[in-house]
Amino acid sequence: MTLTEESMQFWDRRQAGQALAGRLSTLHGTDLVVVGVARGGVLVAREVATSLGAPLDVALVGRIKEPDRPGTTLAAVAEGGVLVVAGRRGRVNPAGLRTQASRVRAELATRTAAFPRLFWRKPVSGRAVILVDDGITTGTTVRAAARVLRARGAAGIVLAVPVASIEALETVSAELDHVVCLRRQPWPQAARNLYNELPPLSDEALAAALGVRPAEAVPA
Repeated sequence: MTLTEESMQFWDRRQAGQALAGRLSTLHGTDLVVVGVARGGVLVAREVATSLGAPLDVALVGRIKEPDRPGTTLAAVAEGGVLVVAGRRGRVNPAGLRTQASRVRAELATRTAAFPRLFWRKPVSGRAVILVDDGITTGTTVRAAARVLRARGAAGIVLAVPVASIEALETVSAELDHVVCLRRQPWPQAARNLYNELPPLSDEALAAALGVRPAEAVPA
């Protein structure tokens, strides 16, 4: 695993994606799929996919927040029933966690039904995958997405991220083949501070940015 680090500030997700694409330019022409973690990671991934001439896919992962710390992810839920719990479980007991996980799975199903083309899966079996997020604080959502991609037969997974906490990178490294990170931070929440603009995104806003209409059918 290789970690790269530079002192840089990102204006927004688009600029961060362009910076990442420069680091990944040697992969141009490779049979690969770029997968962005919804929602914010997809806008970063779009720049990478465009630069590399690769198809863009979306990893839909739901987050369970700590009850008294809504900015901290307790666990992540992905398709196929994948559940990844952060190293720190907070005050949620196992029964409560199962209840919340069921709720998040239902929310994911609703989101997929509303935007079927946005969350339409491209084939990754036997192909290399570049998994992209806009920033990593705990690594929980990335781990969930990586497990889904492994289950779908990805030949190898490269994590590409503009900024991440050092602790999170250590946590996710065992589930990835290679990591490209432009800037590592000692404090988890510091990742957001390296963006001048990092607005929250709805599925509607993400779909609009990608030119996808609600309930638009996937290709036959």
